Amino acid sequence: MAIQRLECFGRCGQVGSRIVYSRNADKAAEISNKYAVETCCDYEQFIDMVDAVVVCVPNCFHFEYAVAALAKAKHVMVEYPLVVDSGEFEQLKRLSEQAGVVLMTGNTIIHESPYIFTAENIGKLGRMVSCSSRVAFYSDEIAGAWFMDRAITGSVFAAMNYHHIEYYKRLLGPVVKVWAVDQSSPCDGIKNIAGGNIFMEHKNKVTSSIQWYLSDKGAGLPRSMVLNGTCGSLTLITLVNGKTSVVWGESIMPQQEITDQWGVQGSCEDFIEAVNGQIDHRSLLADDNETLKIAWAAEHSSVSGRLVEI
Repeated sequence: MAIQRLECFGRCGQVGSRIVYSRNADKAAEISNKYAVETCCDYEQFIDMVDAVVVCVPNCFHFEYAVAALAKAKHVMVEYPLVVDSGEFEQLKRLSEQAGVVLMTGNTIIHESPYIFTAENIGKLGRMVSCSSRVAFYSDEIAGAWFMDRAITGSVFAAMNYHHIEYYKRLLGPVVKVWAVDQSSPCDGIKNIAGGNIFMEHKNKVTSSIQWYLSDKGAGLPRSMVLNGTCGSLTLITLVNGKTSVVWGESIMPQQEITDQWGVQGSCEDFIEAVNGQIDHRSLLADDNETLKIAWAAEHSSVSGRLVEI
């Protein structure tokens, strides 16, 4: 994400990418050579050289890096999840308010082409009944990666399921009940697996469910989302060619394809607009907190084995 952010902000005319901080000197040198940008391995020194900070480090470091930047009254955007603990959220919010600066999550989701298509077309389905999605990535490279370590990622529901929680919260309305199962445990032949299932009831009695997995081994269907309404259904299937296939109703053949855009550019532009006072970053932060509350409720459900009301 750091590289994507660097490239996207480079296409925004109102800002300049001043310097990149990295905890790894070799990575810093690689970035410097490729993008002709200064690099720094001292975070405090780095903060003093910029007006705003974009935090792209592993999840467990989000809080401390954001705190350091807010303490020096810098605007801050953090990759989602913003933090791994609800108490950390309140502390960051308080610091940003005291400093009078922007704090926001890099919400790429609302700018994704599949999300935009769905939001524009969901009305054709009539009254919504249920939605479900499945996301899975299988690769040997995942084994041993930082995002497979619970101590670093935090709750799998905030780190992974968060993405589609945000989808359904926006498309279907507020979530009132959550039941979840964390399936992040090795099984026969698979050493690394992270993810789980979450089932949600929305305020209007519509239900949604999400399966989200990362594993070093396996095979299965591509990322998919199915929306069911009283007037029909819509299925979106992400393909390997940078396209998403659209299937209406009971047809087995796609009716059209969407060119995939995953929203990084749009979320960078949101941050600039927030800093310029063109959009209300406080409402965006409050909205993100609602998504995190659902993820943490799912975590509580997975531990307690009980349905959790929000």
